[in-house]
Amino acid sequence: MTLYGEQDVDHLPWPMAPWIHKLYWCQADLHVVAVVKGVLHAPIKKYLWATSLLRYCGAGDDDPRLLINRAKTRVWFLREEGGVLRPPYDLDRGFGILTKWEDGPRLPARQRLGTLLLTPDAVTDSIEGYARDYLWDVGDMACDLLGKPECVRQFRDLAKARNPVMRKQACLFLTYQLQEDCVAK
Repeated sequence: MTLYGEQDVDHLPWPMAPWIHKLYWCQADLHVVAVVKGVLHAPIKKYLWATSLLRYCGAGDDDPRLLINRAKTRVWFLREEGGVLRPPYDLDRGFGILTKWEDGPRLPARQRLGTLLLTPDAVTDSIEGYARDYLWDVGDMACDLLGKPECVRQFRDLAKARNPVMRKQACLFLTYQLQEDCVAK
C-alpha cells in the first residue's frame, strides 16, 4: 500500500466529519481470490481509495494486537471505476477474517463467506464479544449471502452454543431479524 496523492476539500458528505478537509489517496495491488457477489469484468489489480488519515495507507498499520492485522482473509466491497477498483465509499477498508479463505468450508464463495461470518472463531477471539458486538453487525449480511433457510439453520446452531451470551443473542437475532421462534435457555 502506498500513498497515491493528497487532495484538499471544502466539504465532504456524511459520514465524514465536517472538520475533515484533506484526503489522502492510497493505492495497492489487490489479488482477488474469489468474487462473492457480482462480476469482476476485467483482470484489474489496482485498488484506489481515500482516507482522512495518512497512516491508513498502510504506514504504521501493523500492530499485531489489532484483529484486522491478524486477518488471513480480507473481504472488500468493490466497484470498478476508470480502470481501477474502488470501495463503494472511500472510508470502507473492508474487514478481516482470521481463517484463510482456502481453509474455510468447501462451499461456493457466497455460502463460504456467509458461513465464515457466522463462525465465531473465524472472526474474533472472544465468543462473548462476537455475540454482543459482531453478530449483529454481520448477521444480515450473512443471511443475504446464505439465503433465509440456511441462515436460520446456522443461527439455530449458534442458539445451542455452550456460551449463554451467544445463545441469547442468536435467539434474539432469530426472533427479531428473522421472525423465527426461539427461546434462549
